[in-house]
Amino acid sequence: MSPRFNSATVIVSGNLVVDVKNISGEGKLPCYVTRIAVDVSKKVSEGNFEKVRTDFFDVKSFDESLAKFAKGAPVTITGDLITNQDKDKDGNPRVVVQVLARTVEAYVFPAKASAPAGEPVPA
Repeated sequence: MSPRFNSATVIVSGNLVVDVKNISGEGKLPCYVTRIAVDVSKKVSEGNFEKVRTDFFDVKSFDESLAKFAKGAPVTITGDLITNQDKDKDGNPRVVVQVLARTVEAYVFPAKASAPAGEPVPA
């Protein structure tokens, strides 16, 4: 049985949890893989959010832009969310979720609101 293939375009921001690895063979197109951690939050009140969980996604890229980042780097990835239904080595069904990256950029944290000198900055 061949795996079924579905995809959706996504933008994810988080931190790489493993170093980027080049898995391309000699003389073949570049192929890089890593894993990203993405915090999922819910709104608890106006302007306040609470972390619910952290999701992890495998990332694959055929572009060298991923190669310039290392473990811990905050990144924003635009690409396709790929799900494959397959069977593991014991024949059990499994679903693999992966981001096929089209662009990878350093994530720039939003600036916090500033306060006049001598006053606390709002959280």
